[in-house]
Amino acid sequence: DKIAPAEVTGSDPWQNKAANDASKAFDGSTATYFDGLGGGYVLADLGGVYDIAAIGYCPRGSLEYRMADGIFEASTDGETWTELYTVTKVPAFAMTYVTLPEAQTARYIRYRVPEGAPQNPWNADGSYCCNVAEIELYGTLTGPPPVEAVRGDADDDGTVGVTDVIMVQKWLLNAGDITVWENADMNEDGVINIFDLALLKHALLTQAAA
Repeated sequence: DKIAPAEVTGSDPWQNKAANDASKAFDGSTATYFDGLGGGYVLADLGGVYDIAAIGYCPRGSLEYRMADGIFEASTDGETWTELYTVTKVPAFAMTYVTLPEAQTARYIRYRVPEGAPQNPWNADGSYCCNVAEIELYGTLTGPPPVEAVRGDADDDGTVGVTDVIMVQKWLLNAGDITVWENADMNEDGVINIFDLALLKHALLTQAAA
C-alpha cells in the first residue's frame, strides 16, 4: 500500500522560500520540489510502524543530477538510521521505483544528500544540494507508534488525575500497587516515596489551574 506520512519536515529551503519547502516532496506533484541546501534532508513521520517494501522518487526537473548520491534511510525512533537505498546515477525526470531486497521496519523515512563537494562525475556544483520533486513510500502497517509515557500517570490511563494520586498513596501505605512505576517516579531518582507524591499533587494542581 502507498503510505501517506502523518507529518513531513526537513531542513530549511533555499532563501527560506515556503513554496519550496520539504512538504513539496510529498504533495503528489512532480511540478513542485524541495529546494534544499547542502546537508539538507526531507523527513517523513509515517505515524505508525511499517514494513517498508518499496520507494519511489522523482528529481527536480532540469537539475536531475543533484539526486545522484542521495540517500534514503529508515528509523524506528528518529535517531538511529539504517540505509535503504542510495541513488547511484542521474535519474530521469519521472518517478523511479525501487523494490527493496527485504522489507525494512520503520516509522521514519529520511532522504538526504551528503555534505561537501560532490563525489560523482555528473554534479559540477560546489556542494551537494538536496533537491527532490517527489517521494513515494510503499509498505504494510505493522503497529501504531509507541505511546509516550506521561509523567505522573501511575495508573497508565493516558492522563494525570486524582486516581494517580490515590494509587501512589495506597502504594506508600502498602495497600496497593502501581501500574507504571516509571511514571510515578516524578523526580526520576529510581525510588517512589513521599517526595514523588508531593510532586504528583503539585502537577495535578498546576494542571487544574491551567
